[in-house]
Amino acid sequence: YSEWSTPIISNCTYVANLAGGGIYCNFSSPQIENSIFASNTGPGAIYCETPDSPTLSCCDIYDNSQDWWGCIAGQEGINGNFSADPQFCGIAGTGNFRLQSDSPCAPGNHPSGDPCGLIGAFPVGCGTVSVEQKTWGAIKATYQE
Repeated sequence: YSEWSTPIISNCTYVANLAGGGIYCNFSSPQIENSIFASNTGPGAIYCETPDSPTLSCCDIYDNSQDWWGCIAGQEGINGNFSADPQFCGIAGTGNFRLQSDSPCAPGNHPSGDPCGLIGAFPVGCGTVSVEQKTWGAIKATYQE
């Protein structure tokens, strides 16, 4: 929440926030850089009450109730901003927001090749997480004696 200010917000991770979304601006123009906004509800990633003008650079805004809209509309695809699954190490609800080694938010993995460095608050904490498809019968057989 920023009001009557011009803060610099850097290397933050906003995930699954409810009513207020990620950031709420009121009479402010924050500079937001190298941050992730994922799966926030309410008004979405960033909500501006007044004609504020946040400036984003190297931010990943993905899967919010509203992504690139309102006061941040038109910033996707410029200044290193993008929308892609950040690929966290932990499963939903675990609070593990470290990045997989192939995450687009990890240094050197930017989808457009921009030199953004680390995007978000947490560094790489695991390798790629593979998913193996199995039939329901195979899963049940694993737990039967």
